[in-house]
Amino acid sequence: MAFNPETPYLTPNDLTEILRASLKWIYQRLNAGEIPGSFKIGGVWLIDREVFTQTLKQKAQKPQPRISKTGEKKSRHDLD
Repeated sequence: MAFNPETPYLTPNDLTEILRASLKWIYQRLNAGEIPGSFKIGGVWLIDREVFTQTLKQKAQKPQPRISKTGEKKSRHDLD
């Protein structure tokens, strides 16, 4: 079954595509309670898409400006 961006819930198989991780790793994280928005109904894991994506956005690393030896701030890619 292909990933469907229209549904409000994700499946463990959807997470393998999104996170590029193995299904075994996904189930280990689900059973440990480490995937936000996840719940189990009748032996089937579902993940609330909105909760999961919001958590990913909050935890995403933002590039930090570097300070040169002269004390001036430079972008990470020296594009200033």
